Amino acid sequence: MIGFQAMPQSRAIYGHDEAATLLSCPTTKAILRTDEPETADWCSRQIGAREVVHEQIGTSTGPRELRDGFTMQPRRGIEPAVTVGEIQKLPALTGFLCVTGHDRAKVVFPYLQPIHRQPAFVARAKDNPIAADAKDRSAAAVATNALHQADVAVLETKGF
Repeated sequence: MIGFQAMPQSRAIYGHDEAATLLSCPTTKAILRTDEPETADWCSRQIGAREVVHEQIGTSTGPRELRDGFTMQPRRGIEPAVTVGEIQKLPALTGFLCVTGHDRAKVVFPYLQPIHRQPAFVARAKDNPIAADAKDRSAAAVATNALHQADVAVLETKGF
């Protein structure tokens, strides 16, 4: 799974060609809303294009009514299946699922409430265990120092 926020960010981190290679690897893509125009354009191209037919109507007029007429011509064209603007305006938790070899599908992901397994905040007890541990270490250091002083005194009395 690859997740990224913006194409310029991916290119800055991995370089132009490496980012393109990395992002072309997954065969399943979930595309959600992005406000960044370059990334939205990349997403639009990932979803693909569609062929559309528009009727083009032409009219002609002449000096007499008998020469007036109109024509209807089908005009075929290719346009993005989802425009950049549509990607930028997607509602929360809504996107497009692109699976290689299958049609693209608009999907809505349900919001799942988080499961609270632990309390959000646990206050420490009034007796701070870290401070108590520091006090114990301090007392141990004092005792060790006292033993050391006693050892030095014994050695001095023996002439060392």
